[in-house]
Amino acid sequence: MKGRLAPASVLALLALGCGDATSSAPLSAAVDPLTWAGDACPDGATLAPVDDLDPQLRACVRADDPSVLHGPFVRWAPDAAIAADGQRVLAGAHADGLRVGVWSRWRLDGAPLDQGAYVAGARDGEWLTWRADGSLERRQTWVMDQREGPATRLHADGSVQVSEQWSADRPEGEWVWQRPDGSVEQRVTFSAGRRDGPAVSFHPDGTKAAEGAYADGLREGPWTSWYPDGTVEAEGDFAGGARQGDWATFNPDGTPDAAGPYRAGVRHGRWTFWDYDLRDGDTVHVVRTEGEVVDGDAQGEWVGLYDATGEPFSAVTYVDGRRQGDYADYFPDGAPRSAGPFLDDLQHGRWQFWHPNGQLACEGDYHLGEEVGDWACFDEAGNSLRPGGNG
Repeated sequence: MKGRLAPASVLALLALGCGDATSSAPLSAAVDPLTWAGDACPDGATLAPVDDLDPQLRACVRADDPSVLHGPFVRWAPDAAIAADGQRVLAGAHADGLRVGVWSRWRLDGAPLDQGAYVAGARDGEWLTWRADGSLERRQTWVMDQREGPATRLHADGSVQVSEQWSADRPEGEWVWQRPDGSVEQRVTFSAGRRDGPAVSFHPDGTKAAEGAYADGLREGPWTSWYPDGTVEAEGDFAGGARQGDWATFNPDGTPDAAGPYRAGVRHGRWTFWDYDLRDGDTVHVVRTEGEVVDGDAQGEWVGLYDATGEPFSAVTYVDGRRQGDYADYFPDGAPRSAGPFLDDLQHGRWQFWHPNGQLACEGDYHLGEEVGDWACFDEAGNSLRPGGNG
């Protein structure tokens, strides 16, 4: 159906009493004051014939041009009675083919979906949206079919979830996310619809969780994240939304976890990793392992050192991120701990393991990570524990 704007008709239809779009209480889906006998249509309009393809629709049309909607418009739910108390899914009005006044939609179970006003066919004013459970989800301001000014997204309990700002149908200015208890979760600045400017997030207790900036929708420049107690968790730079340059991560107690450079979001360059769980009896050793990473894959020789003494802990060669060839590691006093070859990151070939006193502990063969053939194992005094068999 086509439409032509007639200001007098618009004013008349706005006075029909379709509802108040600024109220958070939606129109009932089961109450309709219209009889749909034709007398509900304004002057110059008549009830449209029932459309066999859309039998649940009733609408007024121009008497002189039945192709133009003009007056109340209602669509009932499938199989609902076309009556004053029948359940509706859509209701509003037209003026010369354009939507005007308050329009409402309902779900098939009668729960409200959304409601707001039209002016000359364009959404204008505050629109409300509800969840399936009936709780109010969103308040959005529209100006001539574009989102403009403040908007609010709500938690199911009615507390504010997001406070938004819009300009020309795009996010603009500071947006604030909040938890149901009212604490701020994050603040982000938008410009021309993209994240642009400072951004900060918070732990539930209000301490900072992360801080940095966006440029044209992407993370840019230095970013830092923190554990809830304020200890730095990670710090480094972004370029075009990807990690770039030197980065460092830390454990909750502040000890270093890893450090090295990124290139276009992947590790690339010399990296160092720390391991704090190596146990030697009751003693816990810290091991620092260093080597080269190329486009995210470890390459070449990687060497592990006991952090306290600088003595060697391990040595292995990587090819495209997989251990290849001979491997060896050592006890803190330099005595051998284990030795053997890798093939595509799997133990493969003859391996030996030693006790801290230098006594051979076990010796045997691996095939692609599985023990094969006869193995021999001994206690620290050299007594046989495993004279033979398949591991």
